[in-house]
Amino acid sequence: TVVVKSGDVLQYLSFDVLGTLIVQPGAKLEYCQFIVVGELVWDGVATNCGFDVYGTLTMKPGAQFESCRFEIHGNLIAKGTEADSITITRGTGIRFFGGESYLSYMRISGCVVSQGSHPNWNMAYASGGGIHVSGEGTLVHMSHCVVERNTANGSDTVSGSFFAFGRGGGVSVINSARLEMKNCIISENQTFAFGCAAIADVSAFLLLEQCLLRGNDYRDNLIWGAGGVVASHRGA
Repeated sequence: TVVVKSGDVLQYLSFDVLGTLIVQPGAKLEYCQFIVVGELVWDGVATNCGFDVYGTLTMKPGAQFESCRFEIHGNLIAKGTEADSITITRGTGIRFFGGESYLSYMRISGCVVSQGSHPNWNMAYASGGGIHVSGEGTLVHMSHCVVERNTANGSDTVSGSFFAFGRGGGVSVINSARLEMKNCIISENQTFAFGCAAIADVSAFLLLEQCLLRGNDYRDNLIWGAGGVVASHRGA
């Protein structure tokens, strides 16, 4: 077990987490990259960091992340409290590509995902500004979370035979994945096309139970436009 202690400030480092790495409250890490095969327990502050998770990332109440990138292929356990939530601001939201994850009392705000903003996301659709869940067997449970002021920011130009635009300004669920949201708020998210709050494709499952959707909007697109939730066939 390796511990980053309270008061430590670390910059421009790369971590291959094979065992257990614990980041204590008050520790600050900037411009660091993490490949997590074992377990990373986070109780500090991260700025401009990247997290590629194949094991388990555990976020403690009060953990803060600003302008960070998350790719979850394993498990994310992020359980804040009503008095001490977990905050993710700016950055590219959280991208889930496998495993089973649990999020509660988390606030995800001001994130932007764009076409080609990461090599793995170079697709016609910029999908899921705050939360993106993809892949068969990928399961995410969310409760008492806020997803607000995020953007799926595509392009309104034509490239070859493809239109490039955003979908799911707040949340997207695709490719046989499953997302369950209970007592959550999806607010003031934007996209260039459809599913400004959330979108689920034909193979995915999206459950919204006692959730509040408000102020979500599409912008600058005269081809397609739909606010709220868009479900393709049996997607929700």
